[in-house]
Amino acid sequence: MNHPLIEACVDSHASCMAAARGGADRLELCANLAIGGTTPSPVVFKQVKRDCDVKINVLIRPRFGDFLYSDIEMEEMCEEISTFRELGANGVVIGTLTPDGDLDREKMARLMACAGSMDVTLHRAFDMTRDPFAALEEAVRQTREIQARGYRELVLTGIELSSWGSLPDLIEAVCTAAPDCRVRLGSLEPRTITEAFCQRAARLDNLCPHFHLSMQSGCDATLKRMNRKYDTARFFESVGLLWKHFQTPVPAITTDMIVGFPGETEEEFEQSLDFIRRCAFSAMHIFPYSKRPGTPAASMPDQVPNSVKEERARRAAEIAAELTQRYLEQWDKVEVLFEEERDGLWWGHTTRYCKVGVKSGERLHNQLRQVSVTGVGDGYLEGELLNLENR
Repeated sequence: MNHPLIEACVDSHASCMAAARGGADRLELCANLAIGGTTPSPVVFKQVKRDCDVKINVLIRPRFGDFLYSDIEMEEMCEEISTFRELGANGVVIGTLTPDGDLDREKMARLMACAGSMDVTLHRAFDMTRDPFAALEEAVRQTREIQARGYRELVLTGIELSSWGSLPDLIEAVCTAAPDCRVRLGSLEPRTITEAFCQRAARLDNLCPHFHLSMQSGCDATLKRMNRKYDTARFFESVGLLWKHFQTPVPAITTDMIVGFPGETEEEFEQSLDFIRRCAFSAMHIFPYSKRPGTPAASMPDQVPNSVKEERARRAAEIAAELTQRYLEQWDKVEVLFEEERDGLWWGHTTRYCKVGVKSGERLHNQLRQVSVTGVGDGYLEGELLNLENR
């Protein structure tokens, strides 16, 4: 099924297998996860690569603590990147700082050059910044550099992307800095979507019209127990604004849904099902609620039995699959950024994050190509390359 990407941070063969069984699309493999992660063993990587067909990004971090690396440590990191690239890693997770706490551009460029065609992700410890204005300037500079290195898509993401001081300013700056690069947004808090936000975003030709809004439940009573700061009316207002401003053709709106949260009755669950049908999501992640010791929800009364949670997850997933299929059926021609060859097909995604597979004897990695849609598979589009000049 086509759905928003799930990445799991893992530090052992067992946790990798558990993440894969749970539906992870990509693994961030490290060692010593409890202290923030360090570079994993190549042996563990080879074991995971052998037993798991999920994409693997490898954390490159020689030690815990600060991100100020010596020349010897940089040499070690470059060697590790080369090693994991040769072993078949899909990408690396990196980050280096100067003594003043700024991103070390020179060292980052060196590590990115070692990564070659692999995906490069900035370590999640860099989500915070001392100076938002300096960070905005740095984001623009990095964006230009990323485009110059041949990257075709950039994802603005973070633990709290919506908390950026002026998210529209950041989006506009990044889109303007790399006009030939797709810019995709990570998960957004629903209240981020306003009339002003949509008016500015809709003017950006290279902004992907794919918006992942955090929903969790389509029932107001459940949202209140979850301590969410929005209700279904405000969420649907956001959906309506996106439909209004990105209507030609329709945008992709994706979301997450938790079923079986403590106290959820059958009536409340049915309300959620009605709500997701109303929102007509292009793709969804469905999760049964999992009790975590020490959290307020773990001690709430009326815990839902596992068997009920599993049944509700199945029913919600069936509706989500129907919505995805309906969304995919409207396309006859799409532009695809191709990423990898697997199972005899080249796979990539459209700006609306529709997964597309085509047969081709060409190497299509990192190419933007026009594709004629010939069919709809289980959550993806089947197609043929059009004989147009690639970009």
